[in-house]
Amino acid sequence: MITRRVLFSMAIVIILALALSGQAMAGPGTDQVPERKIVVFKTEFRNLHEQEAILARFGSPSKALPIVNGWAVAISPVLQARLGQLREVARIDDDVEVYALPDVGGTAVKPAATQLAETLPWGVDRIDAELAWATSRGASVKVAIIDTGIDLSHPDLKANIKGGYNAVIPTKSPNDD
Repeated sequence: MITRRVLFSMAIVIILALALSGQAMAGPGTDQVPERKIVVFKTEFRNLHEQEAILARFGSPSKALPIVNGWAVAISPVLQARLGQLREVARIDDDVEVYALPDVGGTAVKPAATQLAETLPWGVDRIDAELAWATSRGASVKVAIIDTGIDLSHPDLKANIKGGYNAVIPTKSPNDD
């Protein structure tokens, strides 16, 4: 006759065996699958070699992005959380693929929207031009550009060029040589 103690012990062994075999069958969790991320470092931390050394401890740095003081990396969520706690790291963003043109098959590729549509062009917002719109929209304003030259036949420019002056050799055209 089997006693309660033996039955209880067998039940515990079976439960533990099932739990352990379930973990083994599941394999590594989704928290270990690397994701594409952009790691942006704080402004004062600009040394690319030190940035790469830090990232190598956590993931696979694949490309330096000096304009944003960051790197494209493949990193698991667990390591991402640890990396995000470092004082040198400003933030960690998703590395989103963006397509500007249709693919080779001719169908447009539309990734899921990750941010709101831009309502004010970046350059206008950057110089706060919209603050002056109540006073003027720039009608009849003349703009002079000082440069080393211009492509007078460029299709985007030729309709708007209203003159030019070559300050180096005044007898020559302002066309860029």
